[in-house]
Amino acid sequence: MGVLLLSVNGLLVYLAITIVPELVESVISQKLSGYVSTKRLIEVGVMFACLTLDCAVLGWESSALRKLFQFSNSAMHDFTMWLIAVSGLGALGAAVFSFGQTVLAPKVAQAMAGPIQIESLQGHWMGFVASFLVIDFVYYWYHRALHRLRFAWEFHKYHHAATEFTLLTGARVHLLENAVFVVAVSFPVAIIGIPPETFLAVAIAFAAIDMMQHSMVDWDYGVVGRWAFFSPTGHRIHHSMLQEHRDHNFGNFLTIWDHMFGTWYAGDAVCNEIGIDDNHFKNENPISAHLDCILRSFWVLRPRNSAVRPKFNEGAADIGH
Repeated sequence: MGVLLLSVNGLLVYLAITIVPELVESVISQKLSGYVSTKRLIEVGVMFACLTLDCAVLGWESSALRKLFQFSNSAMHDFTMWLIAVSGLGALGAAVFSFGQTVLAPKVAQAMAGPIQIESLQGHWMGFVASFLVIDFVYYWYHRALHRLRFAWEFHKYHHAATEFTLLTGARVHLLENAVFVVAVSFPVAIIGIPPETFLAVAIAFAAIDMMQHSMVDWDYGVVGRWAFFSPTGHRIHHSMLQEHRDHNFGNFLTIWDHMFGTWYAGDAVCNEIGIDDNHFKNENPISAHLDCILRSFWVLRPRNSAVRPKFNEGAADIGH
């Protein structure tokens, strides 16, 4: 079964590489309506494919599809944020929350990096590999910062507040968090000369893989899941309520960064209970949750508060993950 899931993930990446450039080309040629409808169709198709696989492995009673039908508060947040993302409202919301920085930053980065761009990677399959590695590496450190900095954690906590995995949990991200990542990744992407179609291909590949990482299937991929690609159980550790799992497994797709920088969880404990302590999001809707995150982020920046959260081994009182 692990091999099957790896094959599905590989197929999703292949589709992203082969289809997305054509979609972007259609945008460039002003065929916007066709692009948008096709892109949304692909994303919806990927969702149903992953939900079907999840249900086939876990059975109906434990499946993500059943959780979505039950529509608990946690599932409602997941589905709402996925719907916002797939409809294109997520990009609009990120632009609004960042005061247009998600639109401006990539353009500025392209202009500044022009003289030092690695043009040989453009239009070559190595461009996809390079962009994949760069974006994954930037995400690793960005993710660590979200957990370490108190004000950033107040935004990222919204994602970790999910009490069950629905496959759509990966889309449960504060719009401002998405906006900051777009700005953060703009400059390294521009420096290595990643064209827009390649960047979009990587983004869709990440989104598809991220969906299966938020599944409750008990697959660890064996050696591959330990030393190469994150498995569902590997990422579940990152969401675990266990104290020993805190501040581990920050990688998005590749496990190499966690091994290199000492955040890989090497233990055997597996926990199926996910979430955070003091989960006030259980009684909120996505709109109030977004506003609440902003207010709380300013509140923790009061002078008497430390700017960083205690590490795992420092006896932290705010056990969040």
